[in-house]
Amino acid sequence: MCWSLQRSYGSPELWFRVTGNEQGAQIVMDETADLYDFDITWDSMNADSEKVLKKLETVGQVLAQYDRSGQARYDEYLRIFLEAVDPNLASKLIAPAQEATNKEVEETSADLAKIFSGQVVTAPQNANVQLRMQLMQQYLEGTQEIPAEDVQARVQEDEQFAARLQNYASQLEFQQIQQRNALTGALGAPPGNVPATSFPA
Repeated sequence: MCWSLQRSYGSPELWFRVTGNEQGAQIVMDETADLYDFDITWDSMNADSEKVLKKLETVGQVLAQYDRSGQARYDEYLRIFLEAVDPNLASKLIAPAQEATNKEVEETSADLAKIFSGQVVTAPQNANVQLRMQLMQQYLEGTQEIPAEDVQARVQEDEQFAARLQNYASQLEFQQIQQRNALTGALGAPPGNVPATSFPA
C-alpha cells in the first residue's frame, strides 16, 4: 500500500535512506513499478554493535591469514567496517579507489620533483608503499620510448641526489616492514602473501 501511494503521489525519483548508508537507495517510479516485490530480512545480531565489530575483526583476520591470491577487497572491508561504526562516516572518510590512487601518484611525483631540485623529502606515513615504490622504479627506468637516462646519469654522478632518493626509498621500505610486522603480530606467524620488494642500489 505504501509503495502504491508513493507511486501515485510521490515524486518520480527519490532516494530512500533505509540502508544505513547516507546515500540510501535510488528507486525510480516508472511503468515497471508494478512488477516490484519486496523482501526485507533482518539479523537481530546486527543490532548489537559490539558483536558486529567483533565479527568484522574476525573477518579481517581470516582475510589476512588465508587470502593467498590477493582476492580480498580490503577497500570494501574498510568501508563496511566504518559503516558498522557509523554509517555516515564511510562516505566522508574513504576516498574512491581511483581518487586515492591519483592522490598517491600526484604526491609521489611532487616528492620526486623536490628531491631532484635538491630538497630532502620525508615519505608520508600510511602511504601506499607498493604504489610509491613502483612509481620510483618507473622514475628511474623511464619508458621504452623515453628512457630515464638523465635520471640514471645523475644518480651515478650526483651522490647527494642518489642519497636523497635512497633515503626516501628507505623510509618507504621501513613502512613496509612495519606493516608486515603488524600483520605477523596479528597472525602469530609471518604472512605468506606479502610480496617482498627492494629499491635498486
